[in-house]
Amino acid sequence: MSFGVFLAVIGAALLHAVWNAIIKTGLSKQTSMFLLSVGHALIGCAVVLTKPFPAAEVWPWLLASGLIHMAYQLFLAYAYEQGDLSRVYPIARGAAPMIVMVVSILFLSDPMGLMDFVEVFVDTPLEVCEARDPKGMYARARKGEIPNFTGISSPYEPPERADIHLDAGERTAEELADEVLKQLEFD
Repeated sequence: MSFGVFLAVIGAALLHAVWNAIIKTGLSKQTSMFLLSVGHALIGCAVVLTKPFPAAEVWPWLLASGLIHMAYQLFLAYAYEQGDLSRVYPIARGAAPMIVMVVSILFLSDPMGLMDFVEVFVDTPLEVCEARDPKGMYARARKGEIPNFTGISSPYEPPERADIHLDAGERTAEELADEVLKQLEFD
């Protein structure tokens, strides 16, 4: 890994940690997220000043992108007010590919078809999840410190009809990836 990539990864981790700290403390979640979005916009404006001015036909896309991103963050903050970030955030992150799919199907000239999607269920027993938990979240949930923890104090609902079902109990991530490629016939 080059030093530049290393710095980018460390910088991204630092920004993510700061973002989490701001959201988990302080003002209301939506106010905090709005202030973060304004901060992002100011940083973006500073970067824009160092680059050639975008052409007029690009501005609607830039504005739309900024508004969509701000709405996403505000909805994420609203969801966080309703539940714990450790539960809400993965769902929100998983929603992005679905939004891309819907926009692609409805508006783009190269739409994705139904056969372009595959649901992969990585089936891992609860005991294995607990054994692999580096942060001790499952232990905290069992003590009642984390309410509504999936698999402990909230029910877990596995997918009903996954296209690919992987048993992850005793297999490495590399073995599981090879199995996905094999089942998709990408050998």
